[in-house]
Amino acid sequence: MKFEGLRSELPGKERKVGDLIRFVNTRSEDNPNYSLLLGAGASVTSGIESAQGLIDVWKKEVYSDNFPDDKNISNETINEFLQKPENSRWYDSRNEYSSLFEKKYDLPRQRRMFIEEKVSSKVPSLGYAYLVKLVKSRFFKTIFTTNFDDLINEAFYRYSDERPIVCAHDSAISSITVTSKRPKIIKLHGDYLFDDIKSTLRETESLEDNIKNKFIEFAKDYGLIIVGYAGNDRSILDVIHYLLKQEEYFKNGIYWCFRRDSEINEDVKKILWKDRVYYVEIDGFDELMASLNCKLNNGELPIERSILSNRQNKFIESLVSNPKLKSTNSSIIKDDMERLKEASEEEVLSNFLDSMTKSGEKTQNHDEVKFSKKTDKNSSSASSEEKMRLIQLYESYRSKRYSDTLAKIDIILKKGSLSFKAEMDLKKLKVDCLISLKENHQAVTLIHELIEHFPNTISYRLKLANLQEDFSKKLELYDQTIAIDPYWFKSYNAKAAAIINEYKQIHNTTIDLKMLLETLDKSLQVSPGLDNDAWRFKKALITNDLYEDKKDKIEQLQLMSNAVEEQDPYSSIAIDIKVEIMYLSKADYLDIIQYLDTKMSKQKVYSDKHFLMKKLEVYGRFHKKTEVESLLRRIELDYNLDADFLEEMSLIQLELFGNIEKAREYLQQAIDLESTESRLKSLFNILLYQDRLADAKELFESKFHNDSDMHLKILEHENQWDESLALVKELLTEKPQNRSLLQSEVFLSLKVGAFDEAHKLARLALEPNNFTDSIFIINHELACKLQGKNIQKDRLNKVVNNPKAALIEKAGAYYLLGEKPKFYKKLEEAINEDQSIKYQIKKWVIFEDLKETRFKELIKIK
Repeated sequence: MKFEGLRSELPGKERKVGDLIRFVNTRSEDNPNYSLLLGAGASVTSGIESAQGLIDVWKKEVYSDNFPDDKNISNETINEFLQKPENSRWYDSRNEYSSLFEKKYDLPRQRRMFIEEKVSSKVPSLGYAYLVKLVKSRFFKTIFTTNFDDLINEAFYRYSDERPIVCAHDSAISSITVTSKRPKIIKLHGDYLFDDIKSTLRETESLEDNIKNKFIEFAKDYGLIIVGYAGNDRSILDVIHYLLKQEEYFKNGIYWCFRRDSEINEDVKKILWKDRVYYVEIDGFDELMASLNCKLNNGELPIERSILSNRQNKFIESLVSNPKLKSTNSSIIKDDMERLKEASEEEVLSNFLDSMTKSGEKTQNHDEVKFSKKTDKNSSSASSEEKMRLIQLYESYRSKRYSDTLAKIDIILKKGSLSFKAEMDLKKLKVDCLISLKENHQAVTLIHELIEHFPNTISYRLKLANLQEDFSKKLELYDQTIAIDPYWFKSYNAKAAAIINEYKQIHNTTIDLKMLLETLDKSLQVSPGLDNDAWRFKKALITNDLYEDKKDKIEQLQLMSNAVEEQDPYSSIAIDIKVEIMYLSKADYLDIIQYLDTKMSKQKVYSDKHFLMKKLEVYGRFHKKTEVESLLRRIELDYNLDADFLEEMSLIQLELFGNIEKAREYLQQAIDLESTESRLKSLFNILLYQDRLADAKELFESKFHNDSDMHLKILEHENQWDESLALVKELLTEKPQNRSLLQSEVFLSLKVGAFDEAHKLARLALEPNNFTDSIFIINHELACKLQGKNIQKDRLNKVVNNPKAALIEKAGAYYLLGEKPKFYKKLEEAINEDQSIKYQIKKWVIFEDLKETRFKELIKIK
């Protein structure tokens, strides 16, 4: 049956390449949901003759051997001959390849030598380069193949620095595990290097036991995408047929890819009738891999710049001159071949430039290309000199030399004589420099210019929205971005993050949390994969803000848990939600640890990292210092400590053990591995806690000299209270409702002795919220006390009874109420929960005159 016949017979089973892209993208934490099965069709563009091509040649040769004088050979004549009863002993029309191969070559060694001649010295096509890129991005990590060639492994060595595990022997397959992070290539029928390749009819009747069992093992955790495989041997079809009878296998489905001219045999058609099996029309292996890479890897070229060298140039030339791909209809492949050609000529991949600017945001690059061609036919592409100059500027930018990079860009732009493409690239880089330097006004002006040229480029609009100060205008910009592409989930997430930020930072906010929930649900509707940050946003919203009643929280989290576990019960978000439910349900810490240990023992796909970090969190939450120390020792002995682990260990040393020097050491190691803004700011705080003011100032000047919050912390650390208050008042003119600044204004007013001013400011902050904000209540009543006025005990009792109030806030309320035993109990609880509080409350006005020995002992720095 031809493919069109399949389409007529099973129209409801057809899926599109776009569907396949969406399913592959719906993964959990970089863990693939699908394995690949590649057949001979994947190797055709690499110069290896297709199975059908060999069949046609062999059929003619067999016929000619029997009728050497017949010069007018037709396909009809050949087929009539092969169907004769005397040929049924060796010829099977359902498996022509194997029966003809055995007829032509008697011995396994002869067959091996024939295959070796056909596959040796062949260069993996561009499709394999895309495949390697997809594997490196963790969209796939297991590739089964019926092919004898070594193209997949060769592609890894040519295109990547990753080294796969290759197994072509039944005896060796047992060493390959599902959990292994290395890419895996499993040759179901062996390798041409060995005589025991399975190529004839008898040999391909069944898989070797160990190979079959490993295929079954992977089928339990992954779906399967089949490309270039016609299904002409019983071995694999029988296993697939058997597994589809059981619900626990291929839970993500089987998607069988066919070219339009494919011949579908009856055995394959029977499988396509089964549940969880679908078919997809593709133009070819290379075209499918190109489409997957374009969407899943944001159009990155398949070869890293670091892989290129002089000895690779000829290799790239062979790629871009591949005669079998020159006739492709894929615009993606055509574009990428042109880009690769430029790269080989310049020894620089333009992909390098793309990687510099990529921020995970979706862009409409085709709109830019179309516009530039229309605007400037003669200079839409950047010249070689311009590209090299741009690369140098990007390297300068990535080295965080923002001011120097910006100055150089302005000089180049002022000189002019640039191609349109080069000018736009420079302006995009200039925007990033301006944002890094907090020159937001200039950045906004330039972004508007870029949007005029490229109105549908989402990344520009997201940057513009992020820089917008006015919240309502910010939301309008996010809505415009969503309107351009309502299926890009990161636009919804950016909008949700802005709403969350407004809710947390702005005093007297009127944020509708249900609107926030709707935004998150829309994000999850268009992209339900567990990599979507909307899951975590929603968990935090339910846990902290949306519901007051604990039962409501548990009920909503359970609904989330059910939805997440359907996708992957071992994902970090599934674990986090379940543990949060156990916290809310007042579960004993041993029950939570047992739950985590059970999950760890059953999980097959993930490393233990998230489970171990979660156990550290649980022990810390329940103040189990001995268990934490034991687990930390185990982690340090058994695992390579990455930046995340080191950062977590720093936090534990600071908050649980109060060992600030150890905390600083771990944090510095994390920064050395992977420097991030949040880690540098944490280091800044630790340096201030340690009174290492000179080091803190140096970090501030080198990395954050425009950060007003950090500047304020330095002034406060130097006891420059008047200067601190002046800075806060200045900042409040720009952000009059910023919660943190309002709190600082009240605190600093108390610090400089302006008690009446502090009282008025706190009251102004409290009145719109009906006196419900714990920190403002404490400072309001403290201001009353310092002025000799009576305090309002009912307001302080609101703090004591507020479930959202922090322990240290409740301790402050008890202190003002004069309830010393309860004050010390809450203070001790707060310090046990977070030892860093000792450093934070040293200069609080409320405790300034507290000279009692017990207090000094509690806040003593060890």
